[in-house]
Amino acid sequence: MENEKESFPTFFDQIKNLSKSAKGVVSDIASGNKILVTDEIKEERLKICLTCDKNDAGRCRACGCYLEMKTKFASSYCPIMKWGSVQL
Repeated sequence: MENEKESFPTFFDQIKNLSKSAKGVVSDIASGNKILVTDEIKEERLKICLTCDKNDAGRCRACGCYLEMKTKFASSYCPIMKWGSVQL
């Protein structure tokens, strides 16, 4: 089973991850913080993601997120700590 591809998180776990992301965006809005990062930061994050072994055609197998979307939000973070900081 060495060649078996790692699967995405369960649907329930993906919903939880999406909810956490939405909560971060809403919190940023309520606090008056920036919602989106600069294009430079987004591209830097995306470059890391696209070279990661968890990348599966632009989607992260660690969290299930679509990388183009995830990398642009200020409150986003990498679930395996390659960029950003964990939001509690």
